[in-house]
Amino acid sequence: MTELRINCFWLPPSHGGRRFDPHPGLRLGIRWQRHVHEDQDIYRDVEFERLSVDPSTRQGVAVVRLMTEVPGDWLRHGELVEILEGFHVVAVGYVSDEDGP
Repeated sequence: MTELRINCFWLPPSHGGRRFDPHPGLRLGIRWQRHVHEDQDIYRDVEFERLSVDPSTRQGVAVVRLMTEVPGDWLRHGELVEILEGFHVVAVGYVSDEDGP
């Protein structure tokens, strides 16, 4: 299974984000903003392997494991993504090739 590094901003609960902090082992969804209107099957399950989030800015880096494969061009640095809990967007970010947690 593919690992993906994401630089992300977690939305505060007042704006629809999670009430609880993200943690390793968390299973959420991911979708690529570029492909939102192209295909109904862009939502993928991910498991958070490692993450580091600054509680004051809600910004951080996460390493997630994709539960299914995606096309290689979706994994390029800079691709914009949304992290979902059900149909709620709880974080936004981009695919990164920078070192992280």
